[in-house]
Amino acid sequence: RMLFLTFFGGYRGDVTVNNQTNWLLLTPLFILAVLALAGGLIGLDLSFLFAVSKTDTSNEPGWLHSVAIATPFVGIVIAYFLYFPKAAIEVIENKSKFTVFVQNGLGFDLLYQWLLVKPFLFLAKINKADAIEQIVKAISWNAQTWHEVLKASQNGQLRWYAAMLGVAAVILLGVLL
Repeated sequence: RMLFLTFFGGYRGDVTVNNQTNWLLLTPLFILAVLALAGGLIGLDLSFLFAVSKTDTSNEPGWLHSVAIATPFVGIVIAYFLYFPKAAIEVIENKSKFTVFVQNGLGFDLLYQWLLVKPFLFLAKINKADAIEQIVKAISWNAQTWHEVLKASQNGQLRWYAAMLGVAAVILLGVLL
């Protein structure tokens, strides 16, 4: 779904997009794509990096590897018919409940909202006056108060600055001695 919506779907934003192809940007992407596809064909002995455990694979069914390899391709074909606009004209016209459900992300957004977002917001709402929040607010209030005090002392008069420096030196000497 993500592949077809991202690369073959229509633009959903508000900003105008420059559709010029820049081969300087696309060439490294094509090289990386080819290397990524071909990288799985290269067999490297990495036993010196990772511990290799001797497992008995004789109990595994032989068809399991074929199913594992075919599953992504079946998903790509289904996504092609559901999301690629030119190929799925008759599928899009007959929007069944299942098609709408699949196009809306299989309900993951709703599930995420109910399982994570709503409980988090509920807990945040009932815990909005906790002690740590009060400490953070006190630090902020302290910084703002001292900012206002020090801002009032900055009036541009050099004698005032010299007097405050003298008072601070007397207080410092009084504390140290």
